[in-house]
Amino acid sequence: MKLQKIYRQLWMEVHPRPQSADTDQWYVDFANRLLPLFEKSELTGQMIHKNRAVLYFTWYLEDCVNNSGGWNKFIRLHKRLYGRFLPFYTLTGAYADDEINFEDVSFLLWSLLSPVTDDSPVPWNPTDKSLLRLATDIYALLEAHFEQAPLTDDESMDWLPEIRALLPPPGPVLDIFPEMELPHDVTKFLNATQGKQLVYFEDYAGLRRFCVDALEWADEDDSLMPELADEENFVFFANPKGILLAPNIGACFRDERNSTYNPGIAEQEGAELLYVPGLCPIDLLHYAMQHDLLSEVTFPFEDGRRVLHENWDFIARRYLGKYYNEDFYEEERK
Repeated sequence: MKLQKIYRQLWMEVHPRPQSADTDQWYVDFANRLLPLFEKSELTGQMIHKNRAVLYFTWYLEDCVNNSGGWNKFIRLHKRLYGRFLPFYTLTGAYADDEINFEDVSFLLWSLLSPVTDDSPVPWNPTDKSLLRLATDIYALLEAHFEQAPLTDDESMDWLPEIRALLPPPGPVLDIFPEMELPHDVTKFLNATQGKQLVYFEDYAGLRRFCVDALEWADEDDSLMPELADEENFVFFANPKGILLAPNIGACFRDERNSTYNPGIAEQEGAELLYVPGLCPIDLLHYAMQHDLLSEVTFPFEDGRRVLHENWDFIARRYLGKYYNEDFYEEERK
């Protein structure tokens, strides 16, 4: 696969200054040295941003040399949230946050192969053999040029999409405790469920009965979410903020009180709760993961269950975007 040559204008995308610097050409030349590695790899065809791939690793190199910029910001945000510099990979004592690392290169390839799109595919396997082979070649070229790479006078902007995903604060604890003052609907919900925060319904008829009998809503079609009449497998969730409802996902929740649970569906489709926006309300997702209710959910590759459960919050942040924390992103837009 033939890729376009990189010119200084593309390099400057993350360096918003009016004039070029003497060091720019060195990095542009390095980006073009990377092109043959991507042209011969079968993975390049899977990337949406094929011609930006070499820039990812060139910006990464500059950030490592300067110990600043977008990459430095990403790993520090990730460490603040999760206690480690990177998702997915087990880092040894040899990992140095101010130098190039094989795991960094592998993660950047994962990012390129796992785009956030309207019809998001399953995130790529971070330990895929083809990915690790290409990472080995890229790392070797980075290592060969690391000592020659010049310091630059300015730091790169936030070129890695994952940076923005790590900005919202951690998700809330949504357990209900006796001393809490609760909305009326939540109190009625808990009275009907003997204090359980989740209740499941196979069909709309069961949901409707609960809303009328337990929540004391008016028994009128317009008041009882008629748009959900053809849906099934409901999860109804009471939390300190109120109650929320999610249709068509009950089969994924492993709960002894859930008659809709189906381990096969949970294993095959459950991962979508983390990366399909709007499928599962984020507060419900937080509660379910905190209480191990999605234990069968996995990615469809080797070690997929561990990868998902150890990194679920990062994956949700990256793929769900504004659905992860609508209040935060709304405030950011102001």
